[in-house]
Amino acid sequence: MDQLENWITGDPKNFLEILEKKLPNSIWIVPADLQNSVAWISSAVAMQRGYTPDEVLKQSLEEILTEDSLQRIFVALSEEIENEKEPDVDKDRMRNLELEMKCKDGSTIWTENQITFLYDDNGKLVAFLGATKDINAKKIAEERQELALQIMECLNEDQDVKLTIRKIIDLIRENLGISCVSFRLVNEQGDFPHFVAEGFNEKFLNQTNSSCSDGECTEEKNPEC
Repeated sequence: MDQLENWITGDPKNFLEILEKKLPNSIWIVPADLQNSVAWISSAVAMQRGYTPDEVLKQSLEEILTEDSLQRIFVALSEEIENEKEPDVDKDRMRNLELEMKCKDGSTIWTENQITFLYDDNGKLVAFLGATKDINAKKIAEERQELALQIMECLNEDQDVKLTIRKIIDLIRENLGISCVSFRLVNEQGDFPHFVAEGFNEKFLNQTNSSCSDGECTEEKNPEC
C-alpha cells in the first residue's frame, strides 16, 4: 500500500509515466488549430504502428493516416471546432472515430479513437486528447463476415452458375485484394480443372487443365498471375 500511495500522491509525472507504459492504448494530443500534427503521444504507439513516439512527432497527419481516414478526421474535428461557437456546447463531450493508420512495415491497422477536448483557463479549445485502440482483428472479422453474407446472397440468386461464380470471384478480389482467383471443380476422376478463373495468365490455365485431362493433375505453387 505504501508504494501505491507513493504512486498516487507523489510526482504526477512519475504516475503518468507508469500509466503510459502499462496502458495498451496509445494516448495523444493534437493542437486544435490542426496546423501541426501530434504534439505528444504515449509509448504504446510503438506496439500499434511500429514507430517510436519521437518518430511520430515528426510525422504529418498525412503520414499517419490513410487518405480516407485523413478526410474523416478533418471533417469530424472541423465539426467540433464549429460546435465550439455554440454557447451551450458540452465541453465534456466525446467523439468516437474509426481510423485506418499507417504502420512502419508498410501495412495499415484499423483503430478506434475516443477523442475529448482540452481547454485553457478562459474556456478556449486548445487541443484534442485522444485514446487509440487497435481494433484491426475485429475490423477484419467484420469485413470477412460481410463478405460471407454477400457471397451467400450471390448463391441464392437464380442465375447461371458461371455468372454466380464470377460475381463471387469479383467480391473476393475486391474485398481481399487478391488478384488471382479460381474456382476448380472435382470430377469423377478426381481431377480439378479451372472452371472459372480471373487474374491467372492463359499459359498457366492451359497447362493445368491439360494435366487434369491427362489424369496427372497436380497443384502448382505460386503461379504467375
